Amino acid sequence: MLLIGMFDSPFVRRVAIGMNLCGIAFKHAPWSVGADFERIRKFNPLVRVPTLVLDSGEVLLESAALLDRICAATRAENRAAKRVILMCNE
Repeated sequence: MLLIGMFDSPFVRRVAIGMNLCGIAFKHAPWSVGADFERIRKFNPLVRVPTLVLDSGEVLLESAALLDRICAATRAENRAAKRVILMCNE
């Protein structure tokens, strides 16, 4: 998976934290909407971050939707991580 966006964005940061808490491996592309507009647009025509590119090639947008997907993908033993993710999503 590829997480696109700089960590100075709280939305990108909370998705990365959620993925780390759940043990989901990802690569990070620290691209800026201003400086890397065309790079981001190749994956996301809205040119917004965070953008998550799944291994299947599917592209997910909006941090709340990304956190929902991450939460759904975690197993029951990650309940504490799920709680943190859900709290971030409020």
